[in-house]
Amino acid sequence: VLAIFLGSALGLAPGTQYAEFLAPIGKIFINLLKMVIVPLVVTSITLGVAQIADLKQFGRLGSKVALFYFAGTVISACVAVTVGLLMKPGAGFVASSAAKVKAAAPPPLADVIVAFVPSNIIQTMANMDMNALIFFSIMLGISLILIGDAKKPVVEVLKSLNEAMIKMTSLCIRFGPFGVFALMANTTGKYG
Repeated sequence: VLAIFLGSALGLAPGTQYAEFLAPIGKIFINLLKMVIVPLVVTSITLGVAQIADLKQFGRLGSKVALFYFAGTVISACVAVTVGLLMKPGAGFVASSAAKVKAAAPPPLADVIVAFVPSNIIQTMANMDMNALIFFSIMLGISLILIGDAKKPVVEVLKSLNEAMIKMTSLCIRFGPFGVFALMANTTGKYG
């Protein structure tokens, strides 16, 4: 929180030309976070599913997780809309190209459902398509359950990789105050 205020103060201070020199630090922080997301999601979800003893237990747990995921999504959307209505972000901001921008039509529901199933897992990872990545990870975990004891070496690798990704995430988060400071200084220096 202190980094937000200090970065904003630097960005708003006279002679803000220094703030733009901090932009690469902020971009590095964002890239660090993006770097760990995909392997962390794949290892943790696959490992979590693969360690379940049988598919009946997975079905009960899966329905509870799906309900929790849906409820969390609805609650977060309601909070976001409420905060947006109360704070009115962007009020008074006039973009010169605002008249040229048209909102895209939402995709058909069938396309949204089909998009959950990845056709190319490498492309899915590269695009950071989280819904398809979660689907793949769950399917991989179920496949590991179905192969029985042959899953043990893969599960051990996943355990080690998951621990390593958690450690890497904590290292990236330690850089957070510097990254947030740089992002806030650059943003407020540019836009006020």
